[in-house]
Amino acid sequence: MGTEDVHDYRREMLEKESFHQVDWSPSGCTKRNSCLLIVVSGSSKVYIFGPTNDPYVSKWDKIHDLSVLLVKHYICNENNVTVSKKYVDKVETMSACWSDTFQPALITTSTLSSLMATGSKNGSIVIWRIISEFQAFDDSWVILMDFSKWIKDNDEAHHNGCVKSFLFKLSFKSDGAIGCEVSLYEEICGGDLRNCQSLLFYKCPYNETAPLCAISKGSRLFVWSTSGNSKTGNSFGTVSSLKIPSNFGTGGLVWGASPDELRVYTIDGKAFKVEVSSRRLKLLLDFTEALRNQAVIFKEHCFVNEEDHDTQDNKKNNYTKDIRIYGVFTTFNCLTDFVLFQVGASSELYYNIAKFDESFFFPLPMHSNNDLSLESFLFERFKKLIHQKQLTESYSPSHLFWDIIIYSQNDANTLVGEAESFFYRFMSILMKGYVDSSAVVEEIVAEENTIGNNYGGHSSWDE
Repeated sequence: MGTEDVHDYRREMLEKESFHQVDWSPSGCTKRNSCLLIVVSGSSKVYIFGPTNDPYVSKWDKIHDLSVLLVKHYICNENNVTVSKKYVDKVETMSACWSDTFQPALITTSTLSSLMATGSKNGSIVIWRIISEFQAFDDSWVILMDFSKWIKDNDEAHHNGCVKSFLFKLSFKSDGAIGCEVSLYEEICGGDLRNCQSLLFYKCPYNETAPLCAISKGSRLFVWSTSGNSKTGNSFGTVSSLKIPSNFGTGGLVWGASPDELRVYTIDGKAFKVEVSSRRLKLLLDFTEALRNQAVIFKEHCFVNEEDHDTQDNKKNNYTKDIRIYGVFTTFNCLTDFVLFQVGASSELYYNIAKFDESFFFPLPMHSNNDLSLESFLFERFKKLIHQKQLTESYSPSHLFWDIIIYSQNDANTLVGEAESFFYRFMSILMKGYVDSSAVVEEIVAEENTIGNNYGGHSSWDE
């Protein structure tokens, strides 16, 4: 490399490292069957955090720095302070995500696998545990990614990268090695030079829906859907769009429990429910007031600063501040949204995501008790989910039922133990599903023993 291309691009470590994106792994990634957390820092480094002992009570600590592996992957000298910018743009990571678990067809072990992707400044996406790296865009920052659910269709899976969909063809060898071929599947949104602020797949836990992805660019919302079966023609899916009534961009997206509901949170503190259909998107409800009322519960922490305890005027001015939303995620059953926000004056714009002095995080219940249509949907959902294999390996009990318990605790019928309460009806479904699953296992074992006795008293399990 020439001397003109050499510059000190290494950033000084902040006294307190800031983070701008996190993603949970599936359960079962550690010896104690817990999950891990991948974090992208404000200095474009990638860390993996995990529990040092019991994941529920012990301290979580940084267990790996993926940036070190990226440096080795691109054959850079990690001890060299002066590094070419082209290498720095490859090493500095803007986004990361974790896929759901899947079972490689040609690997005979029962171990589930999961893939991880990191996106860098120069547009490179690295798929971890696959010895492959592909260039999705030229000179474009990869700022958001998300994995779709796995589709059992000739070992193919769909994955969306910002405004384009790529087809991943994975090949699994008997020795555990994984190969990957990547090809452009479909262009979803044109190159309009607007940043993709949010990208989120709808993930059905029992795999009944085709790929469905929500994308926000400025105040414009897109939903891309496909049947997953079309193999001909230039277009494989449909794109619906809607303009959100906000002058700011989108702070976060979450899907409802069903794929026909999408909840949109904007940076300027607004919140909307959007109806998703095969033909169009429709704005259903503006629940901004409910969002802000919930935020007022935290007013002692959010709206009053230590400097403003002197005068009533200063206190009054603090209450006029608006919230700025920069992240949202929902619980497993989509009954409660968790909102990450800042507090700022109405005239101020906060677009910086690198580091803030203070951020606040609060739960927002999305459904009132005795919502019969919601409860019926949840009953049907768990009737299907309870029969899924490796359910407890993929999800912890707290992950599955936390929002169910929160939803049920305000039901007066539950407190007196009445059988018509949602909680008791829900528990009866779980018990019935458990009994049915146990009966199936016993039937299989009995059949295997019968076959074994017919062949000299040896069961097929022994064979």
